[in-house]
Amino acid sequence: MKTARPFFVFLLFVIISTLALSFMLPTRQRLEKSITINAPASVVFEQVAKLREFNQWSVWSLGDSSAVYSYQGTDGTLGSSSSWKGHPLLSGEGKLEITTIEPGKTVTHSLELTDPKKVSAISLFTVVEQNGISTVTWNFSLATARPWNIFNLFADLNKEKGADFEKSLLALKERVEKQTGNTASGTYDVQTMDFPATRFAMVRQQVNWTDISAFFKEHLQLLYKETSRQQIAAGAPAGLYFVWDEKKQQTDMGAALTVPAGSILEGSAFQTTDIPASKAIYVTYLGSYDKVADAHHSLDLYLANKNLKQKSPVIEQYISGPYNEKDSSKWITKILYLVD
Repeated sequence: MKTARPFFVFLLFVIISTLALSFMLPTRQRLEKSITINAPASVVFEQVAKLREFNQWSVWSLGDSSAVYSYQGTDGTLGSSSSWKGHPLLSGEGKLEITTIEPGKTVTHSLELTDPKKVSAISLFTVVEQNGISTVTWNFSLATARPWNIFNLFADLNKEKGADFEKSLLALKERVEKQTGNTASGTYDVQTMDFPATRFAMVRQQVNWTDISAFFKEHLQLLYKETSRQQIAAGAPAGLYFVWDEKKQQTDMGAALTVPAGSILEGSAFQTTDIPASKAIYVTYLGSYDKVADAHHSLDLYLANKNLKQKSPVIEQYISGPYNEKDSSKWITKILYLVD
């Protein structure tokens, strides 16, 4: 009996600690993904608000050909819903209902899975348009009841399911842009390569999307002037994009030149960064920069389809451009995504 008592004291301590911890931790896991679509908000919103349309581009629907759907109410309006029954290891069985809607702007879906296990979640879509381009932000929160929410310490919704949300948004983008005829030059041929270890000299700042061109023009001139003064052999200019913020429409970026290993530029405005050797995928883009998003879209699709993990930064190498060629049809840009 004496030996059993410490065990029961320890067990009681574990139970009390678990309950206390469960009340300190949130009862929801959250995930947020965004994408830009070359189409008006009214067209995009139709795809996220109507449940029949949603089932045409969500990866869970597309991945289960056995699923059977039924619809209740007027699709795309408050209170309308869809129910389905599919393969238990793919889409399972559940119901999706529109619980709030602000036409053209936001829609909230309530998700209830009943088989193979019970899951409750809230899915919020926000659509914002600027200059004919729409940004879709998908906020998803998954309920985890106490005391099971302590397992949130060891779970990462973004790591486990983030790729599925990204694939869905890419499918949405492809669907809308095909319907509206805004795919421009369409898809690009994605190639693989071994990216060599490279040193870049750069000026790095947080830049609004609308100011990227002016930022390059000003700071590349400074970089060329400084490398020339120090007699450093600089290569073609490049853009290093460390963060691309769809929500704020800003980027943490560097206007850069490739320089020999060990090179250091004088002056507080300049810095160097070494990009290690890495596997990479790339697209060779020809022409002016107004349709460069199509090339990035092709790379994003390739990443999703091959389940590759992208590393920062995105690199755009301007093999020829406004700095050395007046005819924009002759501009050549190599867009690289470093991957694991």
